[in-house]
Amino acid sequence: MGKIVSPSHGFWRLLEGDLPNLPEEMIHENLKDEVQVVWDENLIPHIYAQNDEDLYFVQGYITASMRLWQMDFQNRAASGRLSEIVGEAALDFDLKTRRMGMELGNEKNFAVTMQDPYARMTYEQYAKGVNAYLNTLEEKDWPLEYRLLDMTPEPWSVFKTVQIATFAARPSTAEPNHDIAYTNFWEAYGFQDWELLYGGLDTCEDPIVDAPGTWDFEPVTSKAKALDIIVAPNDLQDKTEEDLIGGSNNWAISPKRSATGHALLASDPHVPLSLPNGSFITHLNSPNINVIGFCRPGVAPPLGAFNDSIAYGATNAQRNLSDWYKVKFTNPNKTKILVEDREVPVKRKINEIKIKGRKPVYDTIYYSDFGVIANHSELSARENEGWAYRWIAQDTSRVGVAVINMAQARNWAEFSRAMDQFDSPHVNYAYADAQGNVGIRVAGKTLVRQETEGLFLRDGTKSENIWTDYIPVEHRIEQYNPERGFVSSTNQFPVDSTYPYVINAWLYESKRNRRLNRLLAADSSITIKEMMRLQLDNYNLEASENLDYFLSMLDYEKLDPKAKVIYADLSNWDYMADPELTAQAYYHLWIVAIRDLAWDELDKDGLSLVDPSMYRTQQLLKEQPNLKWWDIDSTAVTEDARLLIQAAFEKMILEADEWQAENQELEFNWGNLKGTSQTHFTQLRPLSQDNLFVGGDVGILNASKKNWGAGNRLIVELDPEGPKAWGAMTGGQSGNPGSLWYTNLTDPWSKGEYFELDLYYSADNPKHLFISHFKPKQK
Repeated sequence: MGKIVSPSHGFWRLLEGDLPNLPEEMIHENLKDEVQVVWDENLIPHIYAQNDEDLYFVQGYITASMRLWQMDFQNRAASGRLSEIVGEAALDFDLKTRRMGMELGNEKNFAVTMQDPYARMTYEQYAKGVNAYLNTLEEKDWPLEYRLLDMTPEPWSVFKTVQIATFAARPSTAEPNHDIAYTNFWEAYGFQDWELLYGGLDTCEDPIVDAPGTWDFEPVTSKAKALDIIVAPNDLQDKTEEDLIGGSNNWAISPKRSATGHALLASDPHVPLSLPNGSFITHLNSPNINVIGFCRPGVAPPLGAFNDSIAYGATNAQRNLSDWYKVKFTNPNKTKILVEDREVPVKRKINEIKIKGRKPVYDTIYYSDFGVIANHSELSARENEGWAYRWIAQDTSRVGVAVINMAQARNWAEFSRAMDQFDSPHVNYAYADAQGNVGIRVAGKTLVRQETEGLFLRDGTKSENIWTDYIPVEHRIEQYNPERGFVSSTNQFPVDSTYPYVINAWLYESKRNRRLNRLLAADSSITIKEMMRLQLDNYNLEASENLDYFLSMLDYEKLDPKAKVIYADLSNWDYMADPELTAQAYYHLWIVAIRDLAWDELDKDGLSLVDPSMYRTQQLLKEQPNLKWWDIDSTAVTEDARLLIQAAFEKMILEADEWQAENQELEFNWGNLKGTSQTHFTQLRPLSQDNLFVGGDVGILNASKKNWGAGNRLIVELDPEGPKAWGAMTGGQSGNPGSLWYTNLTDPWSKGEYFELDLYYSADNPKHLFISHFKPKQK
């Protein structure tokens, strides 16, 4: 604590005045020519270099100067090393991270990235820049979090960049996985009930690409067994709730639907709302590149960006890209597993997990063709069995090369070639260019599956279940200049029913896609302001489709006066999830109560199960009101849909009363009930921002939840004379809690305001904050 409060070494030393602590001049032997960095009024660095080597060196230096601790912390998380700094509380996280097999993928990704000369140069120069900044620091200058966690900065490397990139794919390619929960349900209730509650799609309406009959190729077929149900032991756990799932939006408008006569692009990836922000806006300019984008600290190229020719932004593509297998060891030493009638060797590795304040833990894992085998179940281990986890991120991904080529692409052909290298993570990239073209591409290497294949625990003694078949890149899902004049994605199902491959995942969006496409199709002259309003749209389509039915299940005459007031509020609601409204707050509490009461049977201690989607729940309530699942276990009566909805209404009122009793200083409304927050990576509240007063929710275009939302927003007009762009982001550019630029952009973001992103910003702009000069060392 003494270091933290010390005037010369602690937090007070990190307080900044009207200008952040930026380098005025830096001389380094690694530079070839002078580089100028113009910091604009939002602390966005505009880096002007005369060659690409200097460009990426300075980018690494500048990024580290703003986000060093964040880069370091996320790399340690990615490598399963958090226990070293926070103690035993992080042990489960580190064990899961190591057992997922990211190390396998990291080694392969590093190798393939270093084989590309330009990519190798990019990441090596970036790492040298990070380390050049690190070498300028004395201990008293370290970011605050190093003192709080008693950490010491570590040198950067290209491998650490690869680790962060792979780790970023974890939410979109590994989670959620419901193989265990689905298998448990099947064993308990049977396939017929599983198919009713989970099988098939909620809705196929408005897929990303709707082009029936255009898929003119012979598909590859899967050799695996679709169904080989393996019983799960009770101590095998992997539970993820539906409401942990976020979402993202992107779309591109062709000139025929644009009020400006130019192609337009919008992108707002929905991510955990963290402090510092998960992105760092950077402008990179050299003779070969001129791009502004949202870069992940620690990774040089942007993932969503625009240059003078194109713009692009991504959403999660939602895929089933991980499987669980039960394997059988053939000897007590666990050196081989049984596959058919053969003994197949496995490679053993012992992970040492260092833990602050106690002795290390040693965890043995085994590499096999079925993935990483680990002791996920003590019950299985007693039988000399194990559980292997297979994940797409264990394979080689050329994404480190792809994102560099995307940033330098000038047209659809070049962009599409870069997408061919985008093996993982799996994303839907919307595209627009200055020539008036728009397109969308579902990127990522995808398994060839049979129906229900990979949705349940699998048999790891059968070689036919080993991953071998992938959809060829020539059979990709994409669309270019569609007749309707726009492309869009919101994490919905990717393609129409005539596409000849099985595509499955736990959940596809069923509401935002329909809302967005209806609004786009209805407007033939879309303005920039309308693009912004779409990103901020709070219309609750789910409520518009279900609330009247829910209200009809209530007996109005039997409601007490308070309940009648809530009934009237809901009856008169316009379905907007605006923060000041009470109706959205009541509706949210009501549907949560409906879900909890409907699926109370699935809330079993010690057994990993998952609730069906809200879309499926609401559909079944309407279509099968006497379903056995509606009976509430804790009551003596047998409930049907009507009685369940009534009970949920009563539960909603009680929970609203409880919230108001616990938050007497706050008015009851949606913004306060939701309590959207930006949480610092350390989880420390003094370094976080709580109770952002914003609307939206899951299933709404403005999908802001308590700790999840559009962490950054981008809108671009592709004018052939030069692009015009606008952005917004939570937090700020600085990672220093003592800086004015740590949270300066949160309030404008909350109000739905945007700032300009200028691809031609220069020192001549009177609003610029500061200029940094980087010069080569004289020989």
